Amino acid sequence: MDGLEEIRDLITQTQLRQSDMTKFKTMSIEELSQRLREAITYEQEISEELEKFEKKGASKDVIDYAKFVCKNSTQKQILAIQDAYLKELDRKYLRQK
Repeated sequence: MDGLEEIRDLITQTQLRQSDMTKFKTMSIEELSQRLREAITYEQEISEELEKFEKKGASKDVIDYAKFVCKNSTQKQILAIQDAYLKELDRKYLRQK
């Protein structure tokens, strides 16, 4: 299959990014903001890569599966960052009163 190994690598790479999700709880607001931007950019880049494989003629089922897995993985990471970010904002600024 055309690009199957590369698609598999993209899926693996995306799933490995989730391994540092527990570190978000200890990060500063600035670090969380940077991580959020990186995660959103990464999600866009993966989507573009998968579209390139789709145009090259890779199996539609494989592409759809990769899109599903990558989207879910990056969305979990984005939600974890957002949760940590909001908790840190609450702890640092809102409870100071």
